[in-house]
Amino acid sequence: MNSIVITGGTGYLGRNLIQALSNSYKLTALIRPKSNISLLPQSVELVEIGSAGWLEKIKKVDAIFHCATNYGRGVGENVFTGNVEFPLKMLRAISDKAVVLFNIDTSLPKEVSDYSYSKWQFRQLSKEYPVKVVHIQSEYFYGPGDGQWKFITWCIREMMAGRDIKLSACQQKRDFIYIDDAILGLRIILENCGSLKSQQTVQLGSGIAYCLKDVVRKIADLLRFPEDKIHFGALPYRKNEVMLSCADTTTLRGLKWSPSTDLEKGLAKTVDFEKLTDE
Repeated sequence: MNSIVITGGTGYLGRNLIQALSNSYKLTALIRPKSNISLLPQSVELVEIGSAGWLEKIKKVDAIFHCATNYGRGVGENVFTGNVEFPLKMLRAISDKAVVLFNIDTSLPKEVSDYSYSKWQFRQLSKEYPVKVVHIQSEYFYGPGDGQWKFITWCIREMMAGRDIKLSACQQKRDFIYIDDAILGLRIILENCGSLKSQQTVQLGSGIAYCLKDVVRKIADLLRFPEDKIHFGALPYRKNEVMLSCADTTTLRGLKWSPSTDLEKGLAKTVDFEKLTDE
């Protein structure tokens, strides 16, 4: 494979993937109008979604990494438009082409939210198209420069600001994977595409589940934040909360992948980054 389209190229996962692949592949980033492109390499071709010929562009590449996603957090946002209709439009465009679609999926069950239901819905509908689709079921990736609303970054910034933090009981267990390990996993999946079947799901995570309360305490220790300002149990669990989510990394490890940054090191790197940007 030589040419790759990446959707969501200005998002956290997409831009890190672009940085990792830009020296080895011809990359095109599908972007929305007014996207912040300042962190993307100049070698990457930029194509606006909805612009003249954008669907023709994706027909001429070897693979698409569909990293774009809509969590439904913005006012008036429709997760089904972003997470179902948009990728189906791409599948229709490449249905007679030898293009592989790598779909960045969620590990959340469909019952949890409209977001997770929309991701499930796309998985089901994608089976109707004669296109090789590999679903990459991602656990929680994190690291320096992640979105401020993401759980780990949000905790760090709230603690740095000295604010009291209200949380649920935080007994949920989650699989956290450092961004560099996640990107390496995606690259290995790309390079071993030939050994993967269409509609195969590859789970991407560290393979270790951590209790959220322990994660919050690790962050507090790094910042020397007083635990009496952390109010566990102040908020209820969300409806249909998942109490355990952890990747089965058997497939990835079979492709000679393994994570190199444990949670402690990853949190320390993320905290250090936030301290620098706060100065």
